[in-house]
Amino acid sequence: MSQNKPKRVLHISNWHPNRENPFEAIWMHRHVQTLVEHCENEVWHIQVRPQKKWKYHKYTDDYNCKHRVLDIPFRQWAIVEILTTFLLCWHLTFSIKKKKFDVLNVHIAYPLLTYWKTIRFFVRIPVVISEHWSAYHFNFGLPKDTNKLNRIKKIFRHQIPLITVSKALATDIEAFANVAIKKQYVLPNVIDTDLFYYKNGPIPKTPVFFMLSGWAPPKQPIVVIHAFVKLLEQHPDALLKIAGFGLQLNDMKKEVERYGISNNVVFLGKLEASAIADLQQDCSAFIHCSDYETFSVVCAEAICCGTPVIASAVGGIVEFISPENGMLVAENRVELWTDTLTRFLEKEQAYDRNLIAQNAAKLLSISVVGEKYINILEEVQEITSNKALK
Repeated sequence: MSQNKPKRVLHISNWHPNRENPFEAIWMHRHVQTLVEHCENEVWHIQVRPQKKWKYHKYTDDYNCKHRVLDIPFRQWAIVEILTTFLLCWHLTFSIKKKKFDVLNVHIAYPLLTYWKTIRFFVRIPVVISEHWSAYHFNFGLPKDTNKLNRIKKIFRHQIPLITVSKALATDIEAFANVAIKKQYVLPNVIDTDLFYYKNGPIPKTPVFFMLSGWAPPKQPIVVIHAFVKLLEQHPDALLKIAGFGLQLNDMKKEVERYGISNNVVFLGKLEASAIADLQQDCSAFIHCSDYETFSVVCAEAICCGTPVIASAVGGIVEFISPENGMLVAENRVELWTDTLTRFLEKEQAYDRNLIAQNAAKLLSISVVGEKYINILEEVQEITSNKALK
């Protein structure tokens, strides 16, 4: 590969941390931050949102992201798609096109690239899509033959190079769009290994398990609670710490009360990243039970701390959790989870936590992801340049 790496990269995203939600698509911001040492980056948040009334938001935030967000009193997909295309083309013409960028990275293709045949006339540089969205796996919650989905499927049939956080997500997109995408790359989510690291502390003498999530489907926390009830029959001193918030939380608390295990289960609520890191570092294992995950940042944070992970064998999780750093549960059934938790405690001492953290950093640290990211953008730039010469 040549040394002619992209010097200026334009990122346009449909989601981004913003005034209303400072944590929205934080993973997108973190990906861009990995490129800071490699190239100059400009970020635009262009979005049309169904709201109660018309309003246009125009501001630049502390991350130097330029927000151009239009609120509209409509919820029809077609209207959102058309207005998004207009907003994008307007800024490509009058605000962005004048600058000399080497690559355009579009984060979250829909609805930004719905009308690619129109948009491409305003873009004269290589383009790559970055995707994180699990909606493709679930067909956007709609029947497969729904006509509304056709415009989304067509985006990927244009063979724009694709970056996904896992091979599982790329497979989902190909199945959704019914197309084999010729140029695709896997770029994992980045973990702050200055915060999530192995601190060489003692392993808890009594079992301490930790769970963290935004508690909503496809998460399956009730399965874990029922399995933990069974585990307490053999390990009555075991402790389950649960952090996070969401729709499932009340049901989780009711199950804990119903089984009378309040002394063994602690609900911690919403926590800052530093507190989460402390809990990851100090537990016996991190638990994650879900019907699907495109990646699972919380599992990645755990192994960066050297903490073994016990997780459902679904989606992108199976791409970085192995017998060396945890255990995968084939199905989300209580008896299988109980068995896995029991087997974990039998072999807990065999895990090399320092090695788990070292191997995780080689895959997920800012420097590693950043180097991989810039190489992907370089290849996209070269491919497009070579096509132009033919």
